Amino acid sequence: MRKCITLSLLLVFALSLSNVGCHGIYRESEEIYPSDPCARLKLKLEQARQAQKQVEQAATRLRDRVAKGVAGKALEPDIDRLEMEAREFGRRVAAVSDSVAGCEQSDQFAAQVQSLRQSSAQMLETVQLIRSDDLNSKLHLIDRLLRSPPQP
Repeated sequence: MRKCITLSLLLVFALSLSNVGCHGIYRESEEIYPSDPCARLKLKLEQARQAQKQVEQAATRLRDRVAKGVAGKALEPDIDRLEMEAREFGRRVAAVSDSVAGCEQSDQFAAQVQSLRQSSAQMLETVQLIRSDDLNSKLHLIDRLLRSPPQP
């Protein structure tokens, strides 16, 4: 029994000294997120644009289901999906905002960043409106909000 415990402790100690796995994690991180701040900003912008497409698809699906006459509890999964995608979009836009500070050429991305911020804020406000009481009386407004492009 003692021999087994001693061997186990020795194995754990040997593995901790060999740094198994640490280097792989750092290399993988560098491959995914470039060390250059401007390259990282470009990557974050692309991720935010992809998230924007996802939220637009969720909004279109919700709008189409409302147009087909679906109402009440049957819309909850679509509303949940829209909210989840809107929050993910907001998170991606926040990541873009965090990345702007490190890039020396961030001025050339300022219009894109501002547009993404406005679009994200508008979608989050729309989700709040949809989540509020008396959804049926607001369907026309919601449809208009989901169809309208972000205001500059």
